[in-house]
Amino acid sequence: MPTAIGYLLTLVIILVKGGWDFLKRYIYLLIFVSAALSRELDFDSRFTTMGFFKIKFYLSTLVPF
Repeated sequence: MPTAIGYLLTLVIILVKGGWDFLKRYIYLLIFVSAALSRELDFDSRFTTMGFFKIKFYLSTLVPF
């Protein structure tokens, strides 16, 4: 839980201190921290039967080409 709070605080700091110009230039930072936060909160496996960060999720026989 402390790591998730750290990621959330990082997002808030990026949004507040960075401003719109910073976000337009470094949007990948926002995306990376958001993905790390969602991974830390287990969002990758909460809404599916298996986590979408696993390679089996994409190479399964149930996934169309």
